[in-house]
Formats: sequence, structure tokens, C-alpha cells
Amino acid sequence: MTTPGPLADYGGALLEALDNAGIALAVTLDRGAAGLERLHHNAALERLLGRTAAELAATPVLVPVAPAERSKLLAIRAAINAGDDAPPMIETEIERPDGTRVPVELGVTVRREPAGVVSLVFLRDISERRALQARMLEADRLATVAALCAGVAHEINNPLTYVMLHAAGLRRNLARWIPEPQAQAHVATVLDTMLEGSERVRGAVRELMMFADPRPQRREAVAMRDVVEGVVRMSAPMVETRARLAVALVDVPPVDGDPARLGQVVLDVILDAALGFDHTDLEHHRVEVHLAADGDWVVLTVSDNGHSEATPGAGGALFPSRGPTGTGMGLAVARAIAAAMGGAVSVAPRRAPDGGRVTTIRLPCRVATGPTELVADTTPMSAPIATAPATTKPATTTDAS
Repeated sequence: MTTPGPLADYGGALLEALDNAGIALAVTLDRGAAGLERLHHNAALERLLGRTAAELAATPVLVPVAPAERSKLLAIRAAINAGDDAPPMIETEIERPDGTRVPVELGVTVRREPAGVVSLVFLRDISERRALQARMLEADRLATVAALCAGVAHEINNPLTYVMLHAAGLRRNLARWIPEPQAQAHVATVLDTMLEGSERVRGAVRELMMFADPRPQRREAVAMRDVVEGVVRMSAPMVETRARLAVALVDVPPVDGDPARLGQVVLDVILDAALGFDHTDLEHHRVEVHLAADGDWVVLTVSDNGHSEATPGAGGALFPSRGPTGTGMGLAVARAIAAAMGGAVSVAPRRAPDGGRVTTIRLPCRVATGPTELVADTTPMSAPIATAPATTKPATTTDAS
């Protein structure tokens, strides 16, 4: 775009360089009560606002600003017209014709002319920065959770060890201390029950520690079925406050990854499915977890028949949030972890009449023989579960109610 003659003092070469660098620029003239007009803009602004040059020419200056943000900019405009300096940086949102909202950062330079206030407004899309900030907050939250998990596990493990050691000692020496057979059998049953319950607690603590592992990410052969079973046990009490949890798992080839990070991926996806329901209805609400092999890939699908409508979240358009408490960041983090392991996380809506959506995690087997296209599972909720034959353990199919 050529620079109009009146703007020659502002450096036509500089404006052209900004355009080439993709920095959006608008030059405005504020005549006060006579109105605000746009003297110049570059092609980068057209791309940012999602409008052609002709459309921008017919669009008032503040119309692209998101409605909720206009009052803030009008207040800043009034202060500048009253003689105040422009703020060094302004964060706001613009709204494109298709309804997409984009967070932007404005840098404003003001020059007062006899005709009015001339402003050079530089605009930069800060969506990536907002997403990075959200990821940092998520990482900080996960670090806090990990520290809490480690502390809780330590406080449980110490007394649990005492209980298990003494119960096992009592069990071994039962015949010497309780010679009467009937009483001995009764106490043995009680001790066996205590040891079984203690072992379950120890297993739960071990699974909790999976999320508190302070070591850096490592790669090893991971039995995905064991990871999913552990996460299902941990998440079931939360999921089952909203929906019935149905699980169908088979043994699959090992994947190359980090057990702790894979556990986080599975947990994020299952909890996101639970957010698809805004109330409890165990008769109709369902979350289904399927694990199977597909050629050189291990495929985990988590599907639900909850609401599929979503709002833009911190995870971006690819991973929108579900429900009032969702941010979309859980799936964004899961996608990043899976991608680092050579896999992918995809989200697709379910077909009618069931509704809801399905999230598919695809991870390469530890030894792969060829590429497989990454495709989201979009089969209807009522379709039968297709699974490979179990190898070392029987297929796990549970339907908690």
C-alpha cells in the first residue's frame, strides 16, 4: 500500500517496513466531536482484523474492537483529547466478522495537529503470549499438585509401612500366639483383610506418586494398559459424580514415553470428558474409555455423550473449554506431551443422536513398522467396542454404576 502524501512526514519507508514485517499499523485523526477517521492502514492490519481494504474503508475505526472493550478505549480517547499522554501499552480484544476474538496489544504514539490528534497505533496479536502464560500457570499448578502429592504420599506411606509390617508379623506368628484353631482362623481372616486393604492403599499412593515424579522427562517402554488402569482408578470418584464410567482395555504393545507424563495425558482427557456434563444423571450420562492397538499405534479413545458445545479457552480453538469450570488447558497440555512422544491428541464431535465428543490419543508403538494416518474416532456412542485380543491379561470391561 502506498503512503498518502500527508503522511510523508512520518516516513513512508518505515511504514512499508512495518507492513513487510507483519506489524499492523493504523494512523487515525481524532477531530473530537467531528469524529474519528482512519487516515492510513497497512495490509497487516487487514489480515489481523479479517477485513479487506474496501471493507475497512467502510468500517468506523472502533467497530473492529470487541464490544466489551470499546468503553475502555473511548475513555482513553477522551483522556488523550483532554491533553493526557497516551498509555505506553494497551491490551484489548478485536472481533473479526466471523465472531473470532483476538487479544491484541496496542502501542500508541500521539501528535497534536491543528486539525486534531493524529495517532499512530501499532497492533500486535498476543494470542501466543496469552497461551504461553496460560501454559505457565498450568505448569505452576501442576508443580504445586505434584508437591502436595509427594507430601501426602509421604505422610501416608510412613504409618502404612508400620501397619503392614506388624500385620504381616502377626500373620506369620499367628499359630504360636493363638493356638486355638477357630480363633486363629478368625484372626487370620481379619489380618488378611487388613493386609489386602493396606495393599490397595499402597497401590493408590503409588499411582498418586506418578504425578509427583520430580525427575525430568525420560523415555522407556511403558505398558499403556497399566497407566490407563491406574488413572481410571484415581479419576473414577470424580467422574462418577456426573456420569457412569465404562472401561474396555486390552493388552497393547508398549509405547516409548514417560509413565508420569502419559498418566497426566490420560487424566487430562478423562477429566475433560467429565466436564461435558453440568449435572448428575447416572442413567443417561456415560464416559467410555477404550484402549486398543491399530497397526503401529496404540489408540486410547475417551468418549462421552455430554454437551458438545464449547467456548474458546486457553487451549485455543483446537481445544476449547467445556462447561463453566473448563479452560481447555488440560487438553492443550495433553497434546503437547503426546506430541513430544511422537503422538497426537485429536478432538471430534460425536454424530447424532448421541451427541458429545470423542478425544483420541494416538501413540506410536515402541517398535513401529510404518506410518499411520492420525484420524479421530467419530463412531457413534452406541457402536460396539472393537478391541484386539488380550495377550497376557484378559480384557478389562467395566461399567461402574
